[in-house]
Amino acid sequence: MGCGASRRTVETDTKVEHTIIERIVPRDTTIIVAGNTSSIEASIEALIASQKELVAKNGNSTTRLIYNPQTKTIKADCECDSNAIKLRLYDKFINEFTKIETNKSEVIIPKISFWKKIQYGAAGLVVGLVLIGLTIILTKIIR
Repeated sequence: MGCGASRRTVETDTKVEHTIIERIVPRDTTIIVAGNTSSIEASIEALIASQKELVAKNGNSTTRLIYNPQTKTIKADCECDSNAIKLRLYDKFINEFTKIETNKSEVIIPKISFWKKIQYGAAGLVVGLVLIGLTIILTKIIR
């Protein structure tokens, strides 16, 4: 560039934005648990003679045979506890995003004419001479 040419400068502004998105989604899951069974076998005479219930157990399954002499009936109760299992599973998704935004702007510095350069130079020279003169005067006063 020559003496009278204008100068160009480029200013850059960069902005970085980082985003994390986390989603937790329940998953449909089925678990099949085998059933538990128990059985009991007794003669009617043995049940009548006991005058109470006969019980058979297998793990968490219980079977009862109960004889009622008044109604002359046999009642069978079967109970199986804790076969139900409740299970809840989740899937976790993490998405990361990074956004970088850059803005560039161009600044043009206007050229200064030759006459303005002479004026600025002369003003600088006058200020310099005044400061030198003040320094000389102050040093003489202080001595």
